[in-house]
Amino acid sequence: MHTAARPASSVSAVVPATTRVAVAGATGYTGQELLRLLSRHPAITLTAAMSSGSSSSGVRTLPALARVWNGAIEPF
Repeated sequence: MHTAARPASSVSAVVPATTRVAVAGATGYTGQELLRLLSRHPAITLTAAMSSGSSSSGVRTLPALARVWNGAIEPF
């Protein structure tokens, strides 16, 4: 015997959870590219950007970061 198929309305859509991400090394080339890529991802929320420099440069001195990150660059 055949079993009845489930109606389409009973199948729930999978909604991805938002993942919070902090980027260490955000002022280096790779860190800036990672921030740029992650800022466009629909399931990612950027929560922190960090740099190992003794005096972390701000977003104002890094125009590429100003487009994707408006928070402070924290030391780590």
